Amino acid sequence: MVDEGYYFSTSGIFKLGKVLKERQTKKNRQEWCWDVGEVIEPQVDDIVTQIKKRHAQIQKAKDKAKKRDKSTCLITNQKKNAVDNWKLAAHHLYSQNECPHLADSEDNLITVKEEVHDQFHSEY
Repeated sequence: MVDEGYYFSTSGIFKLGKVLKERQTKKNRQEWCWDVGEVIEPQVDDIVTQIKKRHAQIQKAKDKAKKRDKSTCLITNQKKNAVDNWKLAAHHLYSQNECPHLADSEDNLITVKEEVHDQFHSEY
């Protein structure tokens, strides 16, 4: 977890909750501090799982876009074949950073040669 340049591990938060529990005088606050330490790990695990699922959904959309475009670069109109040694990339029309809700939408992707994709991102 990150907060303004500080990094907190789940074990660190667990230890912090334990120390805070020992220093609290009211029982309800002791329990709350202990609960924070107890629930942090499954919460972080859930967040990590959601991120991994999201990456898988985005990759699936990219694969579908390449198949939809018949493994053809829509900029150069070159079709991927066994002889040529170049790769295809799926390019987001609307940036996945600016529009994350569109990142896994096949309609937001076009297929381009990886070289074209890299050139685009180096310039823009």
